[in-house]
Amino acid sequence: MSQFRMPLLRLYRTILKQHNKKLPYEMKKLGDDYVRAEFRSIKKAKKDEQVKIFMEQWELYLNTLERQKEVVGIKMKKSVVERLDGEQRAQLEKLKEAAMKGDIHLPDIDVRPDLGAPNQ
Repeated sequence: MSQFRMPLLRLYRTILKQHNKKLPYEMKKLGDDYVRAEFRSIKKAKKDEQVKIFMEQWELYLNTLERQKEVVGIKMKKSVVERLDGEQRAQLEKLKEAAMKGDIHLPDIDVRPDLGAPNQ
């Protein structure tokens, strides 16, 4: 895990910089809180493969942000949603509801309860 420390930190900082450039305040606050929670949770990863998958997915997110002139997001692929377990789907729904209400505070959820399941 220690071999990933600096690349993870660089990725984290780059994502936050893109949020500053691209997102309106409300979305930035929500996005920053979510990213912070996700990156804290990966510290508990037991396997290097989990960290690699985590980084790949966040790099895809970063690439999407960098390509978009305006941030409108992308729709989750059906194959990604199908791989989520019930708890992860419930958490995603809570996040969606918070975003739709304009509630800039994340619901009190553990954003990555099962580090064994890849989030692709």
